[in-house]
Amino acid sequence: SAAAFQAAGSPRLVRRIGRDAFHPRPNVDSAIVAWEPRAALPPGFTTWLRAVFAYRRKVLPRALMDAGCDRPAAETACAAAGLEASRRLESLDAPELLALHAHLPRA
Repeated sequence: SAAAFQAAGSPRLVRRIGRDAFHPRPNVDSAIVAWEPRAALPPGFTTWLRAVFAYRRKVLPRALMDAGCDRPAAETACAAAGLEASRRLESLDAPELLALHAHLPRA
């Protein structure tokens, strides 16, 4: 998913390539992009992310509960990660998802 991709690294623009470099000429410019990986993702993060994103439109505690977490653990993880329980999972960025995952109990 895009969230896992963002958590794993970040793109860096190497060079822009104008549309005149191609034949036939496209209607857009192009670019060369390098991928700069960050530290390795925590164990189980990608699997957990796939599970919770099935409920991405729900508020955080409900999404976590539907993915198998009990309510007290879900609420504690949200608070420990500094996230308001009223937010929806789909509104979290990669650092917030990593923080939430870090505060969940391991099965």
